[in-house]
Amino acid sequence: QLSEPTLVTMPTTAPYYASVNEVYGSPGEYVYTSIQTPVFLIDKDGNQIGNSIPTDIIPARCTDARVVVFDNERYLIATSARWGSWSGDPVAKMYVYSLAEGINTAQAFDKLINAEDPSPLFELELGGLFGSTPSASTGWGVVGGEFAVMSAATKAGFMLVTFPERE
Repeated sequence: QLSEPTLVTMPTTAPYYASVNEVYGSPGEYVYTSIQTPVFLIDKDGNQIGNSIPTDIIPARCTDARVVVFDNERYLIATSARWGSWSGDPVAKMYVYSLAEGINTAQAFDKLINAEDPSPLFELELGGLFGSTPSASTGWGVVGGEFAVMSAATKAGFMLVTFPERE
């Protein structure tokens, strides 16, 4: 038998393609993203935990952000979407940010927000044409002992990049 649906109210309205992804290794914490919004850390009821990561650090057109752990380090991965030609958006990109600082996810968000240089550790253009549907997808896994990050965006295709373990 199905349960009654539960309505979860988010900290901000999602203009396009919202995603909610559980923080790897932190049950009850979720990353909420949508095109044109900051990156939020929320609980299972949609309540904001700590500070959101502003759009001048992680681009507003990023979505499907995930907080993951590989080789005992915490990372935030996201993919930006490319809107129509009128928007002036650059090409779709994959981003990998370090969230290594901080004893928990909320503190790691704060450390990134307040970092002297909050630039991503890695970014790579997917390319692609402009699209009227600015959606993007991000995924990850461990393949052959390497950190594999997947990105895809409308009219940009699909990309898989692997990173070796640190020595």
